[in-house]
Amino acid sequence: MQAIRAPWLAAVLIVVLVLVAVGADYMWTHNNEHDATCTVTGKDRGMDQNGNSNYRIYTSNCDTLGDTDSFWFGKWNSSDIFGEIQPGHTYMFHMAGVRSGLFSSFANIISVRPAN
Repeated sequence: MQAIRAPWLAAVLIVVLVLVAVGADYMWTHNNEHDATCTVTGKDRGMDQNGNSNYRIYTSNCDTLGDTDSFWFGKWNSSDIFGEIQPGHTYMFHMAGVRSGLFSSFANIISVRPAN
């Protein structure tokens, strides 16, 4: 009886841990939505060890921002946004998330428009 129950409990534990991780990611992202007007000073594109692109936007007054696609926000146009943003211009950014040096994460740009 013990041998039958142990694999079942392991499967339940794995499912629970995955659900908690997905829920934590959702809450981390959606509880940190904010807007800011930022002046862009530079931008660059890097690659991680798997060959995936990551975009960074440097600003004079809003820290460094990230620009990545987002499942939670249905955002699949990071490359277009990155191309639209130009150094020396000021933009109104709608962002989600926060900058965390510990986790090497950046507030992610969800949408952008030129500031008036």
